[in-house]
Amino acid sequence: MKSLVLLLLVAVTVSSVVSKPLPEDSEAEVHKEFETWKVKYGKSYPSTEEEAKRKEMWLATRKKVMEHNTRAGNGLESYTMAVNHFADLVPFNIYL
Repeated sequence: MKSLVLLLLVAVTVSSVVSKPLPEDSEAEVHKEFETWKVKYGKSYPSTEEEAKRKEMWLATRKKVMEHNTRAGNGLESYTMAVNHFADLVPFNIYL
C-alpha cells in the first residue's frame, strides 16, 4: 500500500512539472531572436509573406525545442536540443 501511495505521489509530481507552461517571451524578444537567427544562418526570404510563414515554422520548432529542453532539465530526457538552420522548414522541405 505504501508503495502504491508513493508511486501515485511521484506520478502526480512529475505530471505537474511536465505540464507547467513555458515562460512567455515578449513579442519584441522573440522578433529579435528570430532576426539574430536569420543573420547567423544567412536566411533571407523573397517576400514578407514568405518570411511570415517561415517565422511561424521557426516559432513552432523553437517551442518544441524549449519544451524538450524543459523535460531534459527535469531529467525526463537524456539530451538537449537547439534551434538550427533547419528551424524554418517543415520536415517535407528538409528531405527535398
